[in-house]
Amino acid sequence: MNYPFERLPNAHAICFALNDIPEHWSLTPIWDKSPKRDDWQTEDKLDIGLIAELIFDGESKISKKSNKPYKMFASGYGLRTGDYSGGLLAIDVDGATAIPILEKLSGHLSKELQTSTVSWTSGKPGRFQLLFQIPEDWRHQFTDFTKTVIREHEELKCAKDEEEKWTEGLEFRYNKMQSCLPPSRHPQTGAYKWISPPTKKEVLMAPVWLLNLLLELKSRELTTTAKPVDWTQYKKEVSRGLGTSTDLADFLYNDIYPRLSPEQIFSWTGHNFKQYGKTLKGNPPWRQSASGTSFHVWWDGKEWAWQDKQTGEGGGAVNYRHKLNNGTGKPRGKDFIEILKQLAQDAGVAMPTYTPSTIVIAEKKVARQEAQIEIAKANADLLTETIALPEPKYSNKEKADMIRTLTELWAPDFKTTVWANLEASIKTQIRVLLTAKSNTLTK
Repeated sequence: MNYPFERLPNAHAICFALNDIPEHWSLTPIWDKSPKRDDWQTEDKLDIGLIAELIFDGESKISKKSNKPYKMFASGYGLRTGDYSGGLLAIDVDGATAIPILEKLSGHLSKELQTSTVSWTSGKPGRFQLLFQIPEDWRHQFTDFTKTVIREHEELKCAKDEEEKWTEGLEFRYNKMQSCLPPSRHPQTGAYKWISPPTKKEVLMAPVWLLNLLLELKSRELTTTAKPVDWTQYKKEVSRGLGTSTDLADFLYNDIYPRLSPEQIFSWTGHNFKQYGKTLKGNPPWRQSASGTSFHVWWDGKEWAWQDKQTGEGGGAVNYRHKLNNGTGKPRGKDFIEILKQLAQDAGVAMPTYTPSTIVIAEKKVARQEAQIEIAKANADLLTETIALPEPKYSNKEKADMIRTLTELWAPDFKTTVWANLEASIKTQIRVLLTAKSNTLTK
């Protein structure tokens, strides 16, 4: 099927299940795990009839590219946690290595918690969510608490991938957050499923150990509601080169990107990605592609990067969203902030406070990072071309010498970034060519 342009086959069942949701729970429609409504974090409670309509009948839209009408169908609904649902807290156990941390924090009660309170799962191994009720006389202490993730506790650590990026964690969600509910569509497993549904189990009152933990976590919580920016002052500070904080850039790399899949970042619905090794290949949004695979996406060691193989254009999420919005050059000022807001909304996190100064420095930091992506990809392509030089015109020794000459002046972190851009087969050939003494490229 061509989701999200067609209604899900089980749309009727998803809509019917709305009747089992407790009346005081506040829901938001989702499109494959992400809420897309403006101000979904703060809008008034939606009628379940409207949510059912978006799932079953879809939402009418006009294509910015072709100016033709089309429909987008929601894939389910998420629970708006926190005060909007009467003080509900969701704990997302995201992976098997997060379970021992929950065990230690709860006094070895994680298995009992799955059956003693409302809980559900995406169907992926080691992944489930637990729901707790914050007592009314405690709720005022968590007004500013949105979310936090625990990935390390004492001697316990969650899993990382080969690029040392966290892949699992224990997330606590409260205000301005949402959790996808069964039987909404899950893009990998098909659907979320109840472990202990609200029709059979009451939401457990948060125990003392959890309340005390939340108070501790709250002290680390830095996300707050964004304040308006004086754009006249912004222009003055750009011209004077002011700016001392990197909070917005850190927020992008540390809070937004880890929560988004590549399909959520590269959100044009016509990509139709297919996986080739560690690279996703699909259609570019801005031109026709005969192969349907000339738009490439990969993890570069710090963020999901992209390149249009025909035009050579590329970068990270910010450049992609800017180009998708018909922007040219690098996004600045209001355009830059709007892109961050879009990504934060897709990630389900609240924007931090920002000022003209923090916008300026964040723009520069993100621009440098995105330029680094293009440079790294160009160097990776050069390595690939070197490996492909024909024999016997170029011997393996000559190829190895070329690679050493190209890479010997690279900084260690840049080598890592270039290495992340290479196909697995190219990495193997480089390892074979280089001697042990010259193998620093692969580290």
